[in-house]
Amino acid sequence: MINPSDVDWFAMTLSSALGLIGRLMFLSQENRRPFSWSLLWELPIAIGMGIIGHGIGQWVGLFGLTLFSASIVCGYLGPRVISWIIAHYIKIPVK
Repeated sequence: MINPSDVDWFAMTLSSALGLIGRLMFLSQENRRPFSWSLLWELPIAIGMGIIGHGIGQWVGLFGLTLFSASIVCGYLGPRVISWIIAHYIKIPVK
C-alpha cells in the first residue's frame, strides 16, 4: 500500500496541470463547440493522463523538464492513442 507521505504531491499536481495543457492543445484542434457538457469529461482525463505521463517518464528514465514534458505529450495524445500504442506493442488484436 502506498503511504501518502511518500507521494511527491508537487510533482503530481504539476503533472496534472501539464496534462490539462496537453488536453487543451488537443481540444483546440477539434471542430466542436468550445463549451459543452462533454467538456466536463475532459478534466479527469487530463489529470489522469498527466499522472500517467509522469509515470511513463519515470519508467523510461527521463529527468528534469523532459520528465514533465511526458505529461504534456500524454495529455495531448489522450487515452485512445495510448491504448492503441500499448495494444500494438503487446500485439493484442484491436477491434
